[in-house]
Amino acid sequence: MKLIEFFLSLRIRIKLLLAFGSIMLLSAIMVIMIWQTFTNIGEYKKISEEVDAVNIHILEMDMAAQYFMLEAFKQEDFQKDGTNVYTDAYRQHDDTVRTLLAGIGGEQGFFLQDTLTASIKDRVSRIAQRFKSLQELLRKRGFKDYGLEGDLRRAIHAVEDSSFPYDKADMLMLRRHEKDFFLRKDMKYRQEFNNKVNEFSARIATEHEGPEKDDILQKIAAYQKQFNEVVAIDSVIGLKDTGGLKGLIRNDLIALKASIGMLRTKVKEFSDAYARKRIIFVGVLFLAQLGLGVVLAFVYADILSRAIKEIRQAMKSLADGIFPGKLPIKTTEEIGDTKQAFNQLLDRMQAATTFSEALGNGELSSRYDKNFREDVLARSLIKMQEKLKDAQERQAMIHWANEGTALFSELLKNQAEDTAALADNVLKHLVKYVGMNQGALYSVADQGGERYLDRLATFAYERKRFVRQRLDPDQGLIGQCMAEGNTIVMTDIPAGYVQITSGLGEATPRYILVLPLKTRDDVVGAIELAGFHSLKPHQVQFLEKIAEYVASALGSRRVYDETQKLLADARENNRRLMAQEEEIRQHAEEMQAMQEQMTRQQRMLEEEIRVLKMNDTLQSVH
Repeated sequence: MKLIEFFLSLRIRIKLLLAFGSIMLLSAIMVIMIWQTFTNIGEYKKISEEVDAVNIHILEMDMAAQYFMLEAFKQEDFQKDGTNVYTDAYRQHDDTVRTLLAGIGGEQGFFLQDTLTASIKDRVSRIAQRFKSLQELLRKRGFKDYGLEGDLRRAIHAVEDSSFPYDKADMLMLRRHEKDFFLRKDMKYRQEFNNKVNEFSARIATEHEGPEKDDILQKIAAYQKQFNEVVAIDSVIGLKDTGGLKGLIRNDLIALKASIGMLRTKVKEFSDAYARKRIIFVGVLFLAQLGLGVVLAFVYADILSRAIKEIRQAMKSLADGIFPGKLPIKTTEEIGDTKQAFNQLLDRMQAATTFSEALGNGELSSRYDKNFREDVLARSLIKMQEKLKDAQERQAMIHWANEGTALFSELLKNQAEDTAALADNVLKHLVKYVGMNQGALYSVADQGGERYLDRLATFAYERKRFVRQRLDPDQGLIGQCMAEGNTIVMTDIPAGYVQITSGLGEATPRYILVLPLKTRDDVVGAIELAGFHSLKPHQVQFLEKIAEYVASALGSRRVYDETQKLLADARENNRRLMAQEEEIRQHAEEMQAMQEQMTRQQRMLEEEIRVLKMNDTLQSVH
């Protein structure tokens, strides 16, 4: 009671100092404890990461060792130098594991020298020694032309290349037993091999004579000796993955991985226990400070009221659509956090406003503030930006296609050009519009009942090439395209198929597109385009659409040309008929003149006859 009365009699300033002093003391203790807790937890996390790193490197060691024992020891660089990438990888990971195990745990010595860690270190050293021995044995054993296997092969060839007339079937049986052993790694084939060698040698010794007999027997004995040496070293290495030195290494690696798993569990349990203790202690301290804070809540009422008024005023300005200034932050407690959160809200809204204004101005490449890209609003705005970009790209593709359609529609309307000039003009603009390097336009022609493909136009590297070429309807890609009536896209261009020529030389294109020219179901030609880059799907669709227009225009042009030809023929026939009619008319006039002359001559003759008759009559009278 006396203590309470003494406290109540103190001035307010002293009470506040005592209260704030108590809070500050508790806060300092809490900060120290939290800092120490986080520091230790960080150390434990580091230890856990180091143990995980050890586990990863051991797995890498295991993979390198397993593949080395399975296949990599057969590599020529290992047989020559005794090392390869897998032995180097094993050694590097082994060195890393040793380094990590030596320094694991930093300054925390709570489990560094225990038996588990020591056993892991010993096992790592033992595996390294055994792996080194395995390397030496595998190199001594060799492969193909190296080591004992190389000696074995040379011994085999010495027997096979001998001119001695031995039974080849016996040698084939020896080779079969030899290969069966290396394939199945079963010692019974070694016994069968040795039995067969003894039988083989005995048969030669009893059935043959001469100096060559001793030579072939020595070679067979050398062959047997080399084979048994390879079998012996294979037995030490391990005929199976579970036997010999390979089996020991495999079992050690399995045990090592299990020990690392136990070590990881131990680290986690120790770290979790430490964290629980510290959390309880910090929680008790926090509750003490919270109780003291509740007592002082009334004292801080005025201070809190002013802070709340500041926040309320700022929120009201924001609700009215006006960005307020940032709130001053003088403390780090909840009010300070609230002000900080409000200031962050202002920053986020400002970033969103700036980004939205940029999108509204058409700046679709604008970047959202990287500090706020993960906000819900930011993700929505960025998604809207992506959709706007997609819409812009689609609109650009539609605009590009519309412009191209209008361009080629205008070109195809030109009736003043002949078919070749029209094809050349269309092809030139088509190659340029889609950005290809060269192209050709073919049309189906008929001469004397024979159908063939006529190359109407060729264009390459901004230059027109007047190349006339006739192709069979079923020749190459053009023929295939016209036969199937479908677009053909080729990206794997055979060497020599076609070359793109420029001032710098020639090169094979990387992309070829063949489009059929169809009018309804009738294929009247094809367009072939080549370039160094691939066309996009919308460009191919555009070209297919233009191909329909070109086919229709060429068909119309062909009908027009045929009509003009028929009209010219009709005019020529009419001219010839008129000339013939004029000639007939002149002949008729000449015939009429001749007839009139003959009539006059006839009349004159009749008159002369009449006169003569009259004269005869008069003479008769007299």
